[in-house]
Amino acid sequence: MATNKKTAARKKPPVKKTTVKKTDAPTRRSGRPVRLDLTETDHGRLQAAADRVGLGKAAYARQAVLERVRRDETAALGGV
Repeated sequence: MATNKKTAARKKPPVKKTTVKKTDAPTRRSGRPVRLDLTETDHGRLQAAADRVGLGKAAYARQAVLERVRRDETAALGGV
């Protein structure tokens, strides 16, 4: 394939694309991490439940844990 000198001179070098990672998570952690080990079955259940409500697994687990803590605290106070 013959290269035309004019065509070769007009070609621009490829532009290097940069990828910007978009995330809603804060850049610094504001809380303390808690490890949660799950069986494969429970992990799948967590994923399915989180998907149904449009949350990530960590957000869904955090919400579920805090709802249970609130319920247990209310029960400890005599249902106040």
